[in-house]
Amino acid sequence: RVVRENTAVPCVVVAGAATSGQAAELAAQGDGVIVDTAIAKQVAELGQSSVGSVGAYVRRMKKAVGQGL
Repeated sequence: RVVRENTAVPCVVVAGAATSGQAAELAAQGDGVIVDTAIAKQVAELGQSSVGSVGAYVRRMKKAVGQGL
């Protein structure tokens, strides 16, 4: 919150959000949420077949932070 009050530069929150609920909560504190670890875990578990599930995950997360796809 302090950063957002003192700059016009977009700020993202890096806090290990893995669920859409967590992403929505964190998005209220910044301009975006980093969810790279959750995506990396899906890719590590599913390999090349992760494309569909990662796409669905990203759509859910975007919707949760109010940027629907």
